[in-house]
Amino acid sequence: MNKIDDMFLVDNGTGFYICRGWVILEKFILFALDVSVLVGLFLGFDELGRYLAEKKFILEGVFNSDILYSVFLLPMLYTLKESGSDLFSSAFVKAQKTDDVITVKTGWLNKHYDKLFMKDVNNAEVYKSLGGSVFGYYTLVLYALGGNVSIPYIKENEHNTILIKNIMSKIKENQAVNRLPNTKCSEDKNVINNAD
Repeated sequence: MNKIDDMFLVDNGTGFYICRGWVILEKFILFALDVSVLVGLFLGFDELGRYLAEKKFILEGVFNSDILYSVFLLPMLYTLKESGSDLFSSAFVKAQKTDDVITVKTGWLNKHYDKLFMKDVNNAEVYKSLGGSVFGYYTLVLYALGGNVSIPYIKENEHNTILIKNIMSKIKENQAVNRLPNTKCSEDKNVINNAD
């Protein structure tokens, strides 16, 4: 571990099991679908332009595909950048939970560390995509005042279920502790009722 890992990741933490293989397969399929749609659109418009030029509907019988290349080049590069960088993202996720802290490390070249103290967590959300339903994983998002931590690609298994139950019980404790008594509100209500 490097110095940043030492600051964020602790040795006594319990790790979440992350779904890696199926997520990489799913991301690869979506990447291939994105690229094939763009290539199909490019080839379709290229053929359409050649047909229209041949029939002399447009461009006086001359069709140059250089303009078409320039129109499709930027979306293709953007797709390669976005989908390609997301392709192996699940291989570089590490999430740990201790009694006090949840820490998530993502990324390989561009590392991202997230740390959330359990005493601050006040809400949780589970997101399951279509691929997650098929391959058995989900994303857990924990919210605190002023921020959140997302733990992607969590496997559906007994170990992770126990960790999430512990988190949910901690959220209930936090909500009970942070609940303010309604004495001020009830006093204001009495003042308003007496004024009538």
